[in-house]
Amino acid sequence: STAKSSYCNPALPAISIVKYTNGQVANDPDGADVPEIKPGDPVTWTYVVTNTGQVRIANTAISVTDDQTGVTPVFDHEIKGNGDSVFDPGEVWSYKATGVAVDLTIPPGGVKVTQGVCTHDQTQPPRTAYVNQGTASIPGASSTAKSSYCNPALPAISIVKYTNGQVANDPDGADVAQVKACDTVTWTHEVNNTGNWPVPAANLSVTDDQTGDMP
Repeated sequence: STAKSSYCNPALPAISIVKYTNGQVANDPDGADVPEIKPGDPVTWTYVVTNTGQVRIANTAISVTDDQTGVTPVFDHEIKGNGDSVFDPGEVWSYKATGVAVDLTIPPGGVKVTQGVCTHDQTQPPRTAYVNQGTASIPGASSTAKSSYCNPALPAISIVKYTNGQVANDPDGADVAQVKACDTVTWTHEVNNTGNWPVPAANLSVTDDQTGDMP
């Protein structure tokens, strides 16, 4: 007489997520694929979620979130699936969130940033990046992925000029220096880099429209 008996491993849940910023993975804020987005321009974050486990998951049991305040992913469409409301093993679903790029030189309060990056694979001077992390969760498993954007590297400059220590930008103003003929005049030019890009000193030019006045 013979008899058989068996056992199986339990069906295990598992999930993976890949996150995109304006179509780029950009998971390294120093990478060459990091989008450069002007402040105020639109941003689209895409979260591609795959059921890599062995368990069917109801759509109501899937949670896709982002760690930046105000970024709220919602279900967008099935990339691969059978069209029902169940997240079957092997199916791939897409979630989406939208927003506007912030000025990373003066980020709003509560916005998480990473400084000293955005080098585009060491081809640009470092700046500040907006880095956010998406999390996909199902009962018994979760997965995270980061993505980034930078503002474009923009040069900008400002200048304030002084005559004998006075701004005197209005010739009728009370601060206009009164200088006797043949007395010394000193002009001071205060230059401020208001951009997000370092400029070598050799590339900086300060001039004056009066002949013979050479800062």
